[in-house]
Amino acid sequence: RLSAFVGDDVAHLAEPGIGVAQPTRLFPSAAALAAIDPELLPMPATRRRALLGACAAVAAGSLAIDPGADRSELARQLVALPGIGPWTAQYVTMRALGDPDVFMPSDLGVRHGLDALGLDSSPRGAAALAERWSPWRSYALHHLWHSLAASPHSPQSPHRSRS
Repeated sequence: RLSAFVGDDVAHLAEPGIGVAQPTRLFPSAAALAAIDPELLPMPATRRRALLGACAAVAAGSLAIDPGADRSELARQLVALPGIGPWTAQYVTMRALGDPDVFMPSDLGVRHGLDALGLDSSPRGAAALAERWSPWRSYALHHLWHSLAASPHSPQSPHRSRS
């Protein structure tokens, strides 16, 4: 996804793959990403600082985003970094660590998904509803997000009526 943001500007940072028959690249190291010119990242300055700060922390060894990391501790460390809030920390633990029990009740997609189902979409109501889905709340989160694309009223939906 980073290359989608910056394209060829970071392609040279990728390292050659090892032991493969076809040319391939590995994702750039955290140190390589932390060292890039921030102006190459076409995103708001606050987001650039957060991304590069997290990369620098990973490169320095003070932040470990790997399968052996403690999910709660990682979320705490991420939120302590400037520009990273609870939503991002939870998203990282869900995606990078495979945490099956993340639920973001204030997420706009979650709220719209719950609205479409006629359920309480307030953050408090969503959190209460999601308690019964534990320890698999990440799956419920994904279903709510994907339900939006499947909605007949969604612009992306193949079921949208063509008038």
